[in-house]
This record gives sequence, C-alpha cells and structure tokens, in this order.
Amino acid sequence: MVYLTLVSIIVALALEDLFSRVREIYSLVGPDATSVLLWLQITGAFCAALGVWVGYCHILITTRWILGIWDALSVLSLLVALFLINTTVGAANPGWWFFAVGIHALGGGGILYVNLRRAMKEPDVVNDALPAPNSWSFFHLVVSGCLTVIFGLAILSGVVGAFASTLFAAVTVVLVASWSIVWVNAWRKSVGLD
Repeated sequence: MVYLTLVSIIVALALEDLFSRVREIYSLVGPDATSVLLWLQITGAFCAALGVWVGYCHILITTRWILGIWDALSVLSLLVALFLINTTVGAANPGWWFFAVGIHALGGGGILYVNLRRAMKEPDVVNDALPAPNSWSFFHLVVSGCLTVIFGLAILSGVVGAFASTLFAAVTVVLVASWSIVWVNAWRKSVGLD
C-alpha cells in the first residue's frame, strides 16, 4: 500500500503541475482562437495522468510482489513523461505535445509489458489474474504512441495546419482516455468481476 500511496502522490504532483501550467497560460494569454486545441491538450494530459494511476492501482492490488529498483524507475520515468506532457501544453508548436504524449504512451506500453510479465512469474498470482502481456491494453498503448508521434511529425514539418492539429488532438485525447477503459475492462474480465 505504501507504493500505491507513492504512485498516487506522484500523479497528484503531475496534476498540480498541469493546473499551475494552465493558470500560467491563461494569465498570460487568456482565451483566444487556439482555446480548443489548448483544452484538448489539457484533457489529454489529465487522462495520461489518470491512466498511470489506474494501471498501477490495478496491478498493485492484484499482485504481492516485492518492490525493487525497476518499480521506482518505472514510476519515475512515467512521472518525467507526465511533466514533459505538461511542459508542452500550450507550446508555440503543438507538435511537441504530440511527441510527449507519444513517448508517454510508448514508454507506458513497455512498462506495462514488463510489469505484466513479472506478475505472471509471481507465485501468489494466478496466471490469469491480470491481462496477458500481449493483450489489447498493451497494443493500444503502442498503436496510440506510434500514431501520436506521426501526428507530431506532421505538425512539426508543417504538412498540416491548425485545423488538422485540433483534429489530431481530439483523436489523441480519445486514444489516451480510452486506454483506461480498455485496461479496466480487461482487468475486470481477468479477475472474474464481469
């Protein structure tokens, strides 16, 4: 439970950083024509933080492994990715935000894969108590991360304009937000709650 509390505190710090970033942006600029894109970025950052918390909560309440250096490094790397996302919210070129979200999703997919593989080796956890490492929840993160990085490349190269950036942001928010739903559904089936 101490580790779960630590994860909760880290996610809360990331959310506090996001909210202070939003206050800073609105005190300097105020609402304007790019508000839709900005609010999509804020929603995406919030959903990314929520996804970290949801994923770790379900894994930690299902397993009883002894925590090690991997656990500390994985949570801290996701924290760095969350702060990277927060830093790019409202950036002059939104392509950087897409890169940050893509890195977060790809890193989260790798961490999820390793954690699920570790859980399968635990003697106290039945092999089907968690989704398989190659489940849709893992592939969802990989596909989301790759697609979001492609969006970032298109925006940074100037191939698309502001309208397409806003559409890309809407798609990215749906991908980031839907991961928590996909994960919870897979976890509930694995532990027999559905």
